[in-house]
Amino acid sequence: MAMPFGLELWSLLVLLLVTLIVILVVQAWLHTPPDIPPLPARPFPVVGHLPYMANPRRKLMEWRETTGDLFSVYFGSTLVVVISSYDLLRETLVKQAEFFSHRHADGLLPVLKDPHGIVGSSGPAWKENRSLTLNLLRSFGMGKLEIAENIIEEVSAYLAEIAKSGEKPLDAKPITLKSVSNVICRFLIGKRYEYADPAYGRFLDLYQEAGELAKSSVVLHWFPKLKYFPGDLFCYRKILRIDMEFSTFTDKLVQGVMRRENQDCNEDNFIASYLEEQKKRESSGNPTHLTKKNLERSMMDLLIAGTETTTATLLWFYLYMLHYPEVQEKIYKEIEREIGLSRLPCVADKSKMNFLHATILEVQRISSIVPLR
Repeated sequence: MAMPFGLELWSLLVLLLVTLIVILVVQAWLHTPPDIPPLPARPFPVVGHLPYMANPRRKLMEWRETTGDLFSVYFGSTLVVVISSYDLLRETLVKQAEFFSHRHADGLLPVLKDPHGIVGSSGPAWKENRSLTLNLLRSFGMGKLEIAENIIEEVSAYLAEIAKSGEKPLDAKPITLKSVSNVICRFLIGKRYEYADPAYGRFLDLYQEAGELAKSSVVLHWFPKLKYFPGDLFCYRKILRIDMEFSTFTDKLVQGVMRRENQDCNEDNFIASYLEEQKKRESSGNPTHLTKKNLERSMMDLLIAGTETTTATLLWFYLYMLHYPEVQEKIYKEIEREIGLSRLPCVADKSKMNFLHATILEVQRISSIVPLR
């Protein structure tokens, strides 16, 4: 039976389209841009070098041995240049930072796609907000004796909360997250939260949920169109929801400070200082990137980044102490000898705690505190 002419023509068009797509894919596969660092292996169509990376860290180390300290890798269709030596990193990110410091524009997470704050911004906006944030951190005593009292107060609350568990097993992560982020909250809003505070607890629950979802959604960094797949297979919509709740949380904090400032309640915290500096620069008539949106994103950056790294360090430290009780005993003896057991340590004790300090540095060296992005 003969095929109708219209159907035959349609089949021919589909065949031509498929053939054209195959030709384009093969051409793209065979073509390597002439002005990029060398490729360690030929990338596959569409997926690039991803099939090689059952163990990405090991594979990148192998390619460094065979290709050198500078090479190119395709994650999907995205070209990534891998830099593996200190000298090249310094040359690229320090000496030529104006050319290489911009953020990749096609990231997955809304916080990275939103060009505000410190993590998500680039260029003049990043420079201005980062500079002010660092200045405010210094002015509020970060890295100095001034902040030690706040930390000691938080440590006391932390130890009291741990003591409530008695001899029962304890998951240290939730309480450690609350304690570490409380130190940052003291700087941001001038107060700490009680561990049972529902709004504070909700924020930290979202923070942990976002971390878990990121594992499922990392593929969207390289194949962003997959976010439109039905069923939210890669958790994109869930991450959007969490990001909106994060924004609501920080917006309430900023609105609270602004409301109290309007009532002539002079506050001494990051939010109030940022808003004051914003007013000064706006009134001067000069263009500025200090905005409420940048303030809220910078707060989120500080909360997430500061909480993650310090909490991870503490949890890794606890884990190693459990596996190396002889090291734990040696640290205990040093504390007993140099500080005693009747008080909490203070900054002045640091110079006497050589073994403890060395242990912390070793934990940070051998542990995965945070991935480089």
